[in-house]
Amino acid sequence: MVYRLLVKGLGTMPENTLLTVVDINAGIGGRSRVFQDLGFRVLMAVEDEPAYESLFQNINHGIPYINIDPHVDNLDYIPKADIITANINPLKFHSRHKAQPEELFRFLSALLLRDAPKAFIFQATSSILKFKKILYIVSSL
Repeated sequence: MVYRLLVKGLGTMPENTLLTVVDINAGIGGRSRVFQDLGFRVLMAVEDEPAYESLFQNINHGIPYINIDPHVDNLDYIPKADIITANINPLKFHSRHKAQPEELFRFLSALLLRDAPKAFIFQATSSILKFKKILYIVSSL
C-alpha cells in the first residue's frame, strides 16, 4: 500500500524524471524489486546479513548490493538518493546479533540529514513496537 500511495503522489512528475532509491537493511530485496519494477532507479541495497546476498542477486538483477553494517562510520559507502527506504528487523536486535537499534537509528538519522531525501519509508514489524526503548528513539527522529 505504501508503494501505491507513493506512486500516486509522483504521478504528476515529468516522464524523464527518474527518482533514485537506496534500500537499507534490504533483506532478500523485496522493496528494491518493487521500486525497480515501478521505474525507480535503485542505486544500492545495503544489508549486513551475508546469507541474503545470493537470494538478493537472484531476485534483483543489476541492483548494486553492499554487505556492510549500517553504522555511521560506513556512511561514505552509501550514495545520495531521492528516496531512502529502511527495514527494522527485530530478530537482528537479539543479544547474540552484532546490530543494536541505537546504531541503526544513528545511521538512519545521519543519512537523512546528509541527503535530505524527498521521501523516507520506514518499515517495521508490529513486534518491534513492543520495545519501549526503540519507540523513544523513533519518536526522537
